[in-house]
Amino acid sequence: MWLVALSAYSLGVIGQPNFIGVSLADLCLITMNPPALWFLKHIRHPQYLSVISAAINLLEIVCYTAVIYSLGGIEASYLTIIYAVFITYVGAMDNRRKTFVIASSCAAAYAAMVLLEGAGLIPWFRINPHFDITWTQRLSVLFTVISLLMLLAVIASYTASLRKKGQEALRRKNIELELQTSRLLQAENDLRVAHSNSERRVVERTAELSRANEELRQEIEVRHAAEKFLKETHKTFQTVLDSIDAAIYVADLKTHEILFMNRYMRKAFDVEVTDSRCWEVFNGAWGPGPHHTMDRLLDENGNATGVHVWEAQNPSTQRWYINYDRIITWVDGRRAFLQIATDVTQLKIMEKERMESEAKLHRAQKMEALGLLAGGVAHDLNNILSGILSLPELLLLDLPETSSLRNPLTVIKKSGEKAAAIVQDLLHLTRRSVVTAEIVNLNTIVSDYIASPEHKMLQQRHSGCRLDVNCQSDLMNIVGVPSQLAKSIMNLVSNAFEAMPEGGVVSLSTRNESIDSNMSGFEKIAENEYVLMSITDSGMGIPSADLERIFEPFFTKKILGSSGTGLGMAVVWGVVKDHKGFIDVKSTLGVGTTFRLFFPASHHAVPEPVASPSLDAIQGQGQSVLVVDDMEVQRIIACGILRKLDYTAAAVASGEEALSFLQDRAVDLLLIDMIMDPGMNGLETLKALRKIRPHQKAIIASGYAETDDVTAAKQLGVSAYVSKPYSIEQLGQAIMEALQQPPGSASEIGKCR
Repeated sequence: MWLVALSAYSLGVIGQPNFIGVSLADLCLITMNPPALWFLKHIRHPQYLSVISAAINLLEIVCYTAVIYSLGGIEASYLTIIYAVFITYVGAMDNRRKTFVIASSCAAAYAAMVLLEGAGLIPWFRINPHFDITWTQRLSVLFTVISLLMLLAVIASYTASLRKKGQEALRRKNIELELQTSRLLQAENDLRVAHSNSERRVVERTAELSRANEELRQEIEVRHAAEKFLKETHKTFQTVLDSIDAAIYVADLKTHEILFMNRYMRKAFDVEVTDSRCWEVFNGAWGPGPHHTMDRLLDENGNATGVHVWEAQNPSTQRWYINYDRIITWVDGRRAFLQIATDVTQLKIMEKERMESEAKLHRAQKMEALGLLAGGVAHDLNNILSGILSLPELLLLDLPETSSLRNPLTVIKKSGEKAAAIVQDLLHLTRRSVVTAEIVNLNTIVSDYIASPEHKMLQQRHSGCRLDVNCQSDLMNIVGVPSQLAKSIMNLVSNAFEAMPEGGVVSLSTRNESIDSNMSGFEKIAENEYVLMSITDSGMGIPSADLERIFEPFFTKKILGSSGTGLGMAVVWGVVKDHKGFIDVKSTLGVGTTFRLFFPASHHAVPEPVASPSLDAIQGQGQSVLVVDDMEVQRIIACGILRKLDYTAAAVASGEEALSFLQDRAVDLLLIDMIMDPGMNGLETLKALRKIRPHQKAIIASGYAETDDVTAAKQLGVSAYVSKPYSIEQLGQAIMEALQQPPGSASEIGKCR
């Protein structure tokens, strides 16, 4: 055992603590043997001898447990075979009571190790640093090991008892047979002696025959008793074998005819023991299969080679088994093939599910990493776009209608709006865009998209393509963001049209879908009521190698800058995840692709639309607003819009400056950027501000905001959010609503302006 541990330590399989633990345990086993042998040799008192023997056995159990603990604890549960060998040895050499005492001691030692190790009271010497196990799994392993140890104790003690009884019966039988032989010899001698006197010989012979008949009768009774005992023993072993949850069978080594099957195997293969060959019954074949191992169990001299272990899927049951094959001697003396097959199908399924889960986790982590990168770029672009988008809007308000500068400024403003839309796509990837969900009907979103200029332009570019729409009339509502849903529909329909360069039909349908149990597809879909939107094209299809990557940001097979940015499908993924939905994708090369989007259904009604206020309706009345932003261009733009709306504007460049400004001055409203660096960010500034002005009204301006910060800002009484880059209507509406609220109240967090 120590040499195996040394080899494992040399190869780096186990660490130094594991090797030291095994060495100490082996040293203890070795050093206690000489004193133990001395005591057992020199002590003659039975009681003392029994106590010392029990103490030695307990020390051995402690040392075996130390070996298991040093080699990984519960991770090395397979080493409990040491217990099994020890229990079997005691069962063969001692009485039944001691066998159960030893088995109970082994179980107690293993249980103490597993429980103390799981509770953290003793260190866990792991061999595999990635190995982990829950308490439920730990207790299941503990229960299984203890049950097997006790079952082994029962079998060992019972087998030893049967063996001793059989030996005693055979001993008595031998004595009787020797006596019988002696009597028969004596009878023959008597017959020869009595040959000279026939009458005397007949009388004597008759008497001898009478005695022989009586003895024969007694012998027959003994034989019947022995046969009954053998039948009971056979029944006992049959019961044990039929109780094992593994397929066990025996076949003739030469003819391959089945000699025995346990109940588990008969039930698994729905067969009974026949004269059929094993491959006919279990594989439905006419000859040995590819996993036929009988020739591997014998060496070139015909000697058994030991146990052969292999794993395969049975073609009859389609279940996976780990098979243990070996050569045995059958009851009639012929050599036979024994196989014990353990069903591991469920383990295979669990392993497959684990690998699929790991793949999905890896995909999600990659999406998150790419999304974080895109979010950082988007935040910086938002600050840059503020000047391109907001300043032209301010200038257009001051220019007369006949000015020659209006057209260039309008072009700049529209270009900024297009760039802002791309930035919003990037923010969708990080799920950090500032939006408000509302009750909507997906049919309305579909209808609005079909009537949109974007779809008409798409139809003109792909005149050979046609969009067929089939929407369920009583479609349930969902909680969603109309702009994001419309963008997802546009991206999917656009991709479908581009997938059919020769033209074709794209089918778009909506319907209510109820899923009663978890459904597996591109991702696992939880049971719920959903609104399902399906978009199917008859285009080129998506290669399986690309199917796993189509939702990655910037992954595209198109020419960047001409027909795509690589963000379309990533936006679809982000939108569906923002709506707590699921996506299923099926694609066949040369046939087409189907995208199915599952959105959780809502039983709330769609509210009546609210008209946007006019520019005059959001004019201020000279109220004071303090702008807090670390970007100078943002402060200039915000102050310009505020003054255009008749507000009194002031600006500072950090949270620290804002606190200093408000120490001895009051403002009606605080417009504060959420992300400022270096120094205090928006949330930290609000927390500090609440200490000196607990009822100060404030709104947050940001290109995106973290969820934790949003929740914290809501608790601090933030009135609303406005997104960057600013627009006059957006900022004016937010300020007007914030000023109209009573002190200390807050509107719904995350509202999209």
